Amino acid sequence: MVVAIIRRAGTGRVCSAETASAETRSWRRVAEIIDLLIWLWYDRAVVMLGIDFGTSSTVAVVGLADGRAVPLLFGETPLLPSAVGVTAGGELVVGRDAVRASRSRPEAFEAHPKSRIDDGEVLLGERAVPVADLIGAVLRRVHDEAVRVAGAAVDRLVLTHPAGWGARRRQTLQEAATVAGLPPAVLVAEPVAAAAYYVHVLGHVVPVGGCLVVYDFGAGTFDASVVRRTAGGFEVLAEQGIVDAGGLDVDAAIVAHLGATYGVRDPEGWHRLTAPATSADRRTLRTFWDDVRTGKEELSRTSMTTIFVPILDLDTVLGREQLDHLARPLLDRTVAATRLAVRNAGVGAEQVAAVFLVGGSSRMSLPATLLHRSLGVAPTVIEQPELIVAGGTLHLDGAAPRTAEPPLHHDELASVPHESLSLAVAEQPMPPAPALPDPSTSTPLTARSAAETIDTPQADEGGPGTAAPARGPRRLLVAAAAILAIVVVVVVIALRFEPPAAGPTATKSSGNAPTSPLASAAASAVVTPTSNLTRLATLTDHKGAVESVAFSPDGKTMATAGDDNTVMVWNVADPAAPVRIATLTEHKDTVAAVAFSRDGKNMATASFDGTVMVWNMGNPAAPAHIATLTDHVHWVYSVAFSSDGKTMATAGGDFSVMVWKMTNPAAPARIATLTDYSDAALSVAFSPDGKTMATAGGAGNTVKMWNMADPAAPARVATLTDHKSRVRSVAFSPVGKIMATAGGDDTVLVWNVTDPAAPARIATLTDHKGEVYSVAFSSDGKTMATAGADHTVLVWNMTDPAAPSRIATLTDRASAVNSVAFSPVSKTMATAGGDHTAIVWRLPAT
Repeated sequence: MVVAIIRRAGTGRVCSAETASAETRSWRRVAEIIDLLIWLWYDRAVVMLGIDFGTSSTVAVVGLADGRAVPLLFGETPLLPSAVGVTAGGELVVGRDAVRASRSRPEAFEAHPKSRIDDGEVLLGERAVPVADLIGAVLRRVHDEAVRVAGAAVDRLVLTHPAGWGARRRQTLQEAATVAGLPPAVLVAEPVAAAAYYVHVLGHVVPVGGCLVVYDFGAGTFDASVVRRTAGGFEVLAEQGIVDAGGLDVDAAIVAHLGATYGVRDPEGWHRLTAPATSADRRTLRTFWDDVRTGKEELSRTSMTTIFVPILDLDTVLGREQLDHLARPLLDRTVAATRLAVRNAGVGAEQVAAVFLVGGSSRMSLPATLLHRSLGVAPTVIEQPELIVAGGTLHLDGAAPRTAEPPLHHDELASVPHESLSLAVAEQPMPPAPALPDPSTSTPLTARSAAETIDTPQADEGGPGTAAPARGPRRLLVAAAAILAIVVVVVVIALRFEPPAAGPTATKSSGNAPTSPLASAAASAVVTPTSNLTRLATLTDHKGAVESVAFSPDGKTMATAGDDNTVMVWNVADPAAPVRIATLTEHKDTVAAVAFSRDGKNMATASFDGTVMVWNMGNPAAPAHIATLTDHVHWVYSVAFSSDGKTMATAGGDFSVMVWKMTNPAAPARIATLTDYSDAALSVAFSPDGKTMATAGGAGNTVKMWNMADPAAPARVATLTDHKSRVRSVAFSPVGKIMATAGGDDTVLVWNVTDPAAPARIATLTDHKGEVYSVAFSSDGKTMATAGADHTVLVWNMTDPAAPSRIATLTDRASAVNSVAFSPVSKTMATAGGDHTAIVWRLPAT
């Protein structure tokens, strides 16, 4: 009997080269089982090591022979400083040993060997050290720790590198592994490893043609990449890097802030701290920077932290909003680089399946917020983003670079080579790769089917990395003995139990592939359970996400505001043919909110530049800028007018709500400041009679009700705590005593506020599958619309507010819907989205 054993990329798939006869079927079955057992033993015995060699720190994960994946710890942390130093005796030391040695020999210290990849050799003290030796010293330290943890030699090594690295840099990395005495290395682009982690560890689905945006914000550098899923694996379409943007730069901004705030009180002490002249002061400075970094990381979990400033002997307080303000200029550059990468990749918003945050510095809360607003996609964040790239290496075997060096690409942000790397996908999936720690803390973009799987990507480097790892004779002898024992049992069983031949009732595959979630969404733009809505117009003039939309009281004018720092004014006398009549460019940052006064004479706009601007709308085609309010010290998220137009309220990232007297709109007077919040105030609204104001946001996930009988002295009469996450939007019905709140817990709550001091929750709507960003009522109160991160707008019949019935679901967007508004005088609704558009809809007759 002849059995052909065909192995494809290590999958161990077995197929017969001849038609099996009845008398040989059992022996064929035995041969196949033996082959499978051999392959399983061979594969499970492999010890894999994946290393993410970073600019400032190196992270590694070892895949053990028993199937476990273990992040290596260096001391008490998975972060090994990539630093290398030379001792007085000429010995290379790495990691924290190098950092300690630098105290006495700073001239023989290199903190960032990766940044010297093109230098050939580096002078450390009196010794010229080849760059390959510098990097190899770090890799050797990681390898030694992996051998200690695994209790066996490393069989397979995977090294990651930036997607923009060309052949010469990759060759240096290979040489470093050789110098270190490591096994031949397979090289993989960092965003490809991240994509493998996203698919195989987190279990998300990226359909063929879909793209994953990888936002890699490390300690020393930043890289944004667009990775596309193809029929053959993953392909890097575009990459943008910023060499001077990382967590260390955020730390530097914090230190500069502390110096400007507290250092001026004792210039001599601050100089001693920041320019140390003694060993003791240098140790103090390092401790200070460690405390700054720790405080920054703590602000990803809490709203406030304390940083001790030594020598000055001060405990300073730093809030999350302050950190966001300090980091914003740097993070704006990273977001701009990400958008540029998406643009250079030539992909549309509908092709971006997810945004994946990678690197330890990405655990800050602000990057996810800025990316969501800019790209219209809620990013995926996990608890330990620094482990992603190294962890992803255990789920692929290599990367195939193009044969030719890519040309240089110059733009306003970076000058980096673009390189398309792809991974071939095996015809059959490999056995499960070692499992990393439970990733249940991840925040997925949307709910996706876990049943739909993608084959494990793998390809050969075409060089030393393709060599099979050597195995010692003792391991092979043990394997042979175990397999022989199993074979005896298998042969007996196979000969005694002949499998029945397939009969007429044998099941045959239908051949139908599972439906892609994206394909299903695209199949129907508007799902209408009981009613029909008509799209009248799509406005595409904004150059960034549209954050807010509002109608004038007469319904003839509409305003939209967005991430492009503009407010656009539209004539919507004919809702099917809006005409842009004005563009306001006075704001210097994202315009988050726009509102009209009830008489239509004035409009207010709120921005992330910390200002609120007031406009005279006597001529909508030429709004007159009449006032700028600069009292908020951080972003302003929301603005609203009372029904009589005499009062305006604004809510901001400085934890406050401000109340303004608008008797003279050209000179608003702040008459009250509400500071009840311990985090950003996100939304504000007035009741139809103006007697009640509701504010939402803050760390307590609350909605607060205020008696506005005296606008100069609002009295809090109730606090609603039913939401399980921060409340993003609040709105009152124009008629009756109904209020709705929308939150990050994916719910909309409907309240009876007949008694504002004792609101009663009368309905809970859980139809959204993501954060709900906006809620609004029609002018007659019979219809409500909600919009959110799940890319949908839900329209509700509110005839019975205690039992809202969903009458339409709009699913025509491939990005978040940030705002929704109704025209006061017609059956018209407008929505604003992260896809840079505003859409005008005709509501069904009621």
